[in-house]
Amino acid sequence: MINISNFSKKLRIKRFKIFFNKIIDLPKPIKILDLGGTYMFWEDVNFISKLSDEFNIKVTLLNLTKENVQHESFSSVKGDATDLSMFSDNEFDIIFSNSLIEHLYPFSNQEKMAKEAMRVGNKYFIQTPNRYFPIEPHYFFPFFQFLPYGLKKLLMMKTTLIEGVHHDEKSVWRAHNAIRLLNKKEFKKLFNDGKIFKENLFGLTKSYMITNL
Repeated sequence: MINISNFSKKLRIKRFKIFFNKIIDLPKPIKILDLGGTYMFWEDVNFISKLSDEFNIKVTLLNLTKENVQHESFSSVKGDATDLSMFSDNEFDIIFSNSLIEHLYPFSNQEKMAKEAMRVGNKYFIQTPNRYFPIEPHYFFPFFQFLPYGLKKLLMMKTTLIEGVHHDEKSVWRAHNAIRLLNKKEFKKLFNDGKIFKENLFGLTKSYMITNL
């Protein structure tokens, strides 16, 4: 059986190399705000091992809960990616975000995140799964994103085919409304001055990256 999770991790590392190569020659210090970020992500993509006095990079992790981070190059704050009023205009050199924006349902919240990201950051590097990739990336089920709600509910409550545990209709409804995958046209509309890059798996576009770096 193909392990999509392993492939996804390899793609994350490859994706991060693209990001790192774009920032490595920028004037230091560099202040990065990671929307939806965790310290574990930066460890997994082998960024921590690259840090040194030469690479004067400071990363602020913003998520729904504050993380206890011990590394001097990292700090963590509790916040909402659709409302970054705690930060001033252009406070950060780069806004980074990996697989967050699709969790901001509905589209109006995705618009809010994009506007705030472009307000508080001089540059951005944003990634999101492709709505039309055949395997839904959160439930790992073919074409799950296109199924009617009734069938989704049946699969989530009555079978073991779907990732996660959903014992009642309320939790299924929350899960159903927690994700809004974007297509290429919508993604470009949100960040209209950025350049889009495709990330392929098995010859199909699994996700998109957009950046103005």
